[in-house]
Amino acid sequence: MSAPAFDSERAAQLHALAVSFPVLRDYCTALETARSLDPLLVALVDFAKDASLGGMWAAVFVLGCWNPRALEPNDLPAFDLFAAFTRWDDGQRAAFAAWAAKPVRF
Repeated sequence: MSAPAFDSERAAQLHALAVSFPVLRDYCTALETARSLDPLLVALVDFAKDASLGGMWAAVFVLGCWNPRALEPNDLPAFDLFAAFTRWDDGQRAAFAAWAAKPVRF
């Protein structure tokens, strides 16, 4: 099964979710004007591979919201809420809580 098709509105929604996590904000802000998801997805995968565990869980969460199958070929783990919460500071937890209160569906 192929990945979902995205328009620029959905790309903007995924970008907004990514930058809501303080650990991802600076890394992803430069991609704000991207008209496709490719640069953002590549950036999130690259970030996840080199980040602290808290940063990795934030990137994995955002990637998993887009398409959980995107994690497997990139050797990234499935999102684990309990592992993430043990590594996240209050800012990351607040970003997750805001998403959980009003989840964006892709």
